[in-house]
Amino acid sequence: MLVMKYLIICLPFVCQFLVGYSQSIAVDNVSSEKFTTIPYSILDSSAIENWYGFYSDEDVRISSNGKFFSYSISNKPKKRKTLVVGTVVGGWKKEVIGGSAICFYENNKKYVYVIKDSLYFLDLTNKNVEVIGIKKWIQPKNSIGKWLAWQTSDEKDELVVRNLIDEHEFKLGHSNFCSFDEEGTVLWYTVISKEGAQVVTSVMRIKLDNGNATRVWQNTNSEQKLLGCVLDGSGKRIAINISEKGDGNSIWYYTEGMPNALPIANQKSPGISGGLQLATAFDFSPDGHYVFINLEKPKIGRMPDSLSKLNIWSYRDTVLQSKQLQRPFDNDLESPILKSVISVNGDSVIQLKQGFGDLVDAFPTSISRFVVIKKDANGDRLWQARENPASFWLVSLQDGKRSLLPIKGANSKTWFSPDGIYLLYYDSEKQGNYFSYELATGKTINLTGMLPSFLFSKEEDNYYPAGYVFPFPSPVGLAGWLKDKSAVLVYDNFDIWQLDLQGQKKPINLTNGYGRQRRIKLRLTISAQETLICLNDEKPLLLTAFNMQSKENGFYRKKIGVKGDPELLTMGPYTYFHSDLAVYQFPLHKDPGMVPLKAAKADVWIIKRGSATNAPNYFLTRDFKSFKQLTNIQPQIRYNWLTAELISWSQPDTIIGQGILYKPRNFDSTKKYPVIISFYALPFSQWLNQFPVPHYTNDGFIDIPWFVSRGYLVLIADVIFRQGKMTECGYNTLVSGAEYLSKFPFVDANRIGISTHSRGGQIAYYTVTHSSLFAAAFVGAGASDMVSSALELSGGIKKTNSRFSTSETYYGGNIWQRRERYLSESAVLNADKITTPLLIFHCMNDMTMPWEQGMEMYLACWRLNKKCWLLEYDGAGANHSVAGKDAKDLTIRTTQFFDHYLKGLPAPKWITSGVRASRKGFETGYESVESSINP
Repeated sequence: MLVMKYLIICLPFVCQFLVGYSQSIAVDNVSSEKFTTIPYSILDSSAIENWYGFYSDEDVRISSNGKFFSYSISNKPKKRKTLVVGTVVGGWKKEVIGGSAICFYENNKKYVYVIKDSLYFLDLTNKNVEVIGIKKWIQPKNSIGKWLAWQTSDEKDELVVRNLIDEHEFKLGHSNFCSFDEEGTVLWYTVISKEGAQVVTSVMRIKLDNGNATRVWQNTNSEQKLLGCVLDGSGKRIAINISEKGDGNSIWYYTEGMPNALPIANQKSPGISGGLQLATAFDFSPDGHYVFINLEKPKIGRMPDSLSKLNIWSYRDTVLQSKQLQRPFDNDLESPILKSVISVNGDSVIQLKQGFGDLVDAFPTSISRFVVIKKDANGDRLWQARENPASFWLVSLQDGKRSLLPIKGANSKTWFSPDGIYLLYYDSEKQGNYFSYELATGKTINLTGMLPSFLFSKEEDNYYPAGYVFPFPSPVGLAGWLKDKSAVLVYDNFDIWQLDLQGQKKPINLTNGYGRQRRIKLRLTISAQETLICLNDEKPLLLTAFNMQSKENGFYRKKIGVKGDPELLTMGPYTYFHSDLAVYQFPLHKDPGMVPLKAAKADVWIIKRGSATNAPNYFLTRDFKSFKQLTNIQPQIRYNWLTAELISWSQPDTIIGQGILYKPRNFDSTKKYPVIISFYALPFSQWLNQFPVPHYTNDGFIDIPWFVSRGYLVLIADVIFRQGKMTECGYNTLVSGAEYLSKFPFVDANRIGISTHSRGGQIAYYTVTHSSLFAAAFVGAGASDMVSSALELSGGIKKTNSRFSTSETYYGGNIWQRRERYLSESAVLNADKITTPLLIFHCMNDMTMPWEQGMEMYLACWRLNKKCWLLEYDGAGANHSVAGKDAKDLTIRTTQFFDHYLKGLPAPKWITSGVRASRKGFETGYESVESSINP
């Protein structure tokens, strides 16, 4: 009997040791996993903190011949990374702890990486390594593998430039600034030298093809100080920011062919008045004829002590006093920086932003000499946006003349064509159509008026049911410009369209309606930062595709100018790459994949592929049809991982409910499982084939792998809502989803819980006040009182922002117009009907959802003696979510909460008797008769 008791006491410690042992042997080899002989360990804190994999693709490189590539493994070793470089065929590789990739030589001879303050040049033939101590390094933006510059870490602080083709070097002396032009033909740098007793700073330009260096500026006296430099894209021009003691700042300009730089703007330049001060230059116009500069408004001086310091709130205020206090520099709440422009000839300064509500919506492209200013004077009175929509103005860079454009609406958007002839705009006030505006004549053409309304609006999607009214539609986005510059590609929610800016040709559905017919979102395979590229229409476009029904991901190919459907390359139950214009991504929770990386001089691509059950890994492909696996990192194999299944059910509001049902790997259909339904007001079923990297629960969304490994089923449910009925639609989804799950023999119908955060919290509160179906609910930072929520200020402790616009968008009206709706969906008014144990998470410094909303619900339950606990984290970084030790604590408490109410395990002390405020930081209250989780 004593032996048995001893074994029971020791068993948890033995299991924990074995789990740790299995982890230690599984990370010995980065290229292939060793399967542990101990099956299906649960995820614990050690697993979370030691989890490794390809979280970031910042170190993925491929040589120009496609024979070598590099990548890094995050959190290996713990809190660091391992850089790996090797061959794509064969077994050679090199691992470097703490390394970060720079580039392969263009001639494929060497690979360059950096560790802290040293550059490493790895010879790919003999594997020798050259090490150079540095302070910083740079390379050209569009000419990777040809040039590299660095500042040495010795006493010389010398600037060295190396040609990565022939390894010839320029040593350019002590420098604290250097920058290549985009194509790597010119290097601009400073040289600091001593001439007698005076320290002289010179701005230099060296042509890299011949090494000829030119001094373009130097300080002529000790009163001048170099603040910084701005280059144009061609590398021919530079604007130099100078501070001159007693005279303020000045801007100097140099272009190729001038003997030296000359001043073009200073504090006394025409156009600088009203106490404005010249700050800095920040960019060139694309043609190099104009320099964009910043003007500063002076700060308000010290208030006299004799006056009372109070805030006077007036019904006439456009901007609330609370927000004005955060920007004390001026009365109109604009930034103290005003964007302006000046010709390189030194003409009058033109203020682009002149007053309240001005925003630069579009800078020029190519030879265009205009900018577009959006003026939205509504400030915090956003409910006036319909009656007083934002206006758009065309501003000439030559003389500052302003012309009112035929565009309205805060969500309208403008773009200049690359040839500078047209302005393309999306008008949210005119049924979401695209228009072209000829800059020389003002001629306006509706390019999409013959197509269905709102076809190009984000809101025209299956996120919203039929009949939904789009109050302020916004564009899905532009794909890119074609070579002839008179045609542009734009997205609808599924297909890609070609529009003729001259309006002479009808819109062409480039993808032939293929996407919409099959509910497949088709996008260019580019990152969000490349959405306005000029496309080579002679080569087929590589498209990424996402099937909204099956959730499969893959690639297609389509040639511009060729009729017919796009060519299918591959589709499958994986995640390759999701364009952010196609699939909703929730920060910290899911992986959008990686943009395929092509070798510069070979038809070889590196792609990343993963699924719900297989961690993402890198593959090589030449045709996007067959794939060679290059890595095999599978940290989940030693744990009781999950399977993902797409399920659908009927809802009482005629919408078909959909979600992902996650089951543990050791699922047994003869057993009954507790279920947690996690949701938000978005279609999360898109995550079906994404790998859920485990992490601590840091908000109201539980970590799926953590709970599944512990024997829970987790349903991630889509919530599709109609305007004004968000909570009702969410309620229908949750209740019908739970009832559907209850029909399965392996589901314990009496032990179903819910978990959500933020906007979903409003739905959860409404649900538990209208249904007794759920055995437990965990709600993070949700709204419980729709009347007070509309009348509150958000923004954390500082309380700066009105929430009127948020509530009125949801309900389609204000609290006086939709009185009954606001009251009926305020859960605090029905708190007396709650039977579900409720765990609330909310931080006092929540910048998004006022903390008072969580406190109102807690106080209502406290007064009514309902089972309710409020977890308030107010440590550093605690906002709309938590991190670090707070996230670990939240994970422990949510696990204990659900374990008690959904598994029937003993409750910890913090649930049964609480923790006194005086014991905060000393006592956790985790302990119970039998803890369900090892903290």
